[in-house]
Amino acid sequence: MAKPDCVITSDGQNLTGKTESTVKVTQCSRSLRDKSEETAADGTIAQATCSFVNGALARHRERAGKESARTRRLEGGS
Repeated sequence: MAKPDCVITSDGQNLTGKTESTVKVTQCSRSLRDKSEETAADGTIAQATCSFVNGALARHRERAGKESARTRRLEGGS
């Protein structure tokens, strides 16, 4: 299994994420708290919203009638 590296940067209003693995590199940018469209790994279209909650990056995603949430704690930055 490939374990991707993820680099997330923010200027306080916008968020950019880059995920790299031995298989694929993806990058996306979006405004915080605004719902945006993204293409999932399987090619389906999803609607996602990102925000900072208790010092962590939270993403809520809706696609194909299902919802999911992911929280990432950020390290090594300011």
